[in-house]
Amino acid sequence: MRSSGYLTVPPMRFFGSPDDLKFRSSMTLFREAAAEDGQRFRLALERFFAGEPDHRTYIGGGN
Repeated sequence: MRSSGYLTVPPMRFFGSPDDLKFRSSMTLFREAAAEDGQRFRLALERFFAGEPDHRTYIGGGN
């Protein structure tokens, strides 16, 4: 699949499980930690997860 000239493969297909979940969690965490510089992480969430962060990362719950 292509979007805006970039190849976009669903994270589950690219990474497999559970690494797709780790990717989403990492992008959420890095976006928050980077504050103003977090655009690249926000864009990753938009591209692969419809802009939705991993809410479990916010509350600290793993399972």
